[in-house]
Amino acid sequence: MRHQLLKNPGTHKLFYQVLILQAGYLLLSGQHYIFLMSLAIWKVWIKSFEKKLLKIYFIHLFFNSTWSVVFFGFHLIGIALINLVIILMFIIILMKQYLSRDKMSFYLMIPYLVWSSYALILNSSIFLLN
Repeated sequence: MRHQLLKNPGTHKLFYQVLILQAGYLLLSGQHYIFLMSLAIWKVWIKSFEKKLLKIYFIHLFFNSTWSVVFFGFHLIGIALINLVIILMFIIILMKQYLSRDKMSFYLMIPYLVWSSYALILNSSIFLLN
């Protein structure tokens, strides 16, 4: 299937357009994930007041905010892919911390983990197709 996809330029374009449409939908619904992850850190913060955890969260937010600029602004697909891997690592670290402190915060991060994983699939597909 992969070889056929790359051999047929029409299919390649269609596949690319479907990925872009899905990415657009994800960007629109991304606000919900930002709300959920903000609620998650708030629930943990009011229980523990751990500055280390808050630092991890804000470093994660930095990488999260730079992904769009790198991917859409500078069209650096490879660097954006590395950025997404870093974001996913931070999400997993945060979720591990949340699990021991507040299970609801852990559950609030699951949609964001799924969304970021899907973004990784889209980003890597575009990287491989170009």
